[in-house]
Amino acid sequence: MSPDELKAEIEAEIRELIKELQDGTLDRKTLEAALKKLQEQLEDMPPYKASLD
Repeated sequence: MSPDELKAEIEAEIRELIKELQDGTLDRKTLEAALKKLQEQLEDMPPYKASLD
């Protein structure tokens, strides 16, 4: 998975978590599990390298 695809996936997961929080349908255990999963994905993500073309 490319860094851009991973970034898009993480952003989508965060948007879904925010929606569930706003709707009041997200419990603490689910939130903590989702945040832990996102943290692991971010730790595996290579550092961003800007292209200076």
